[in-house]
Amino acid sequence: MVYATPIGMLVNTMFLSPGGYKFRDYTKAGLPLMVFALIVSFTQTDKFTIKI
Repeated sequence: MVYATPIGMLVNTMFLSPGGYKFRDYTKAGLPLMVFALIVSFTQTDKFTIKI
């Protein structure tokens, strides 16, 4: 949820008001990024597991 909310990181919170951003702006940009990161992590997990 770090990417989809301005309260996930301090820098995002600092730029929320002075930059004129709204909470929805972070969600619009962050949700696709979270989905992409989830897909990459699921597809790459098998490549780095130790096979015994």
